[in-house]
Amino acid sequence: MKVIFVDRDGVINKYPGDTKYVTSWKEFRFLPAAKSAIARLYKNKFKIFVISNQAGVGKGLFSQKALDNITENMLQAIEKSKGKIAAVYY
Repeated sequence: MKVIFVDRDGVINKYPGDTKYVTSWKEFRFLPAAKSAIARLYKNKFKIFVISNQAGVGKGLFSQKALDNITENMLQAIEKSKGKIAAVYY
């Protein structure tokens, strides 16, 4: 089995900047080639996992519910582009 682990911010979506956070789906911006790269990896039989430290939740800057909403929308957009993320861990 081929496996790849990727971070979210700065790999899949635009890095918001030091001490800044993507707090809603409205703020989430895919990097230009991210969805197509994930689709190519998936097509080539990679299991793709997102591993990301979302410290903004722990700091109370946004809720777990908001993070879950961002994640669900991200996964749906990736699947529409023919990619698939096996799991997301924060």
